Amino acid sequence: MQVLEKELATKRIPVSPATWSALHDERQAGESYDIMLQRLMDEAGRYRLIRDTDQIEASGDFIPLDDLDR
Repeated sequence: MQVLEKELATKRIPVSPATWSALHDERQAGESYDIMLQRLMDEAGRYRLIRDTDQIEASGDFIPLDDLDR
């Protein structure tokens, strides 16, 4: 999701030096911090979806699609 520059808000988020360093290292060449944080949030969302799906599958508490009435 690209944001127009005029829509950007200047916010300060206090982080420890170690966190700042890790974020700096995570940034790809030419990537803004806004885009990097969006990318990291997208990755976290995909991780949660996979984790939650795996937990549901492991619990056996689901109805297989083949058993649904269509």
